[in-house]
Amino acid sequence: MFDSSSQITQSEIGQNSGTGLGLALVKKLVQYLQGTIEVTSSQGWISFTIRLPLTVSK
Repeated sequence: MFDSSSQITQSEIGQNSGTGLGLALVKKLVQYLQGTIEVTSSQGWISFTIRLPLTVSK
């Protein structure tokens, strides 16, 4: 499993708020690749974790 994590503060979201189109596109792509997105919030920080299946060719 390939994992990638990113953290941003809630104040950064307010400064860089847009249409939310980017997250919607990422969600569709991750679903297409049969992965998952996890969102957690703690002490003013929001974390996005994306997990994608990894297959090894022989």
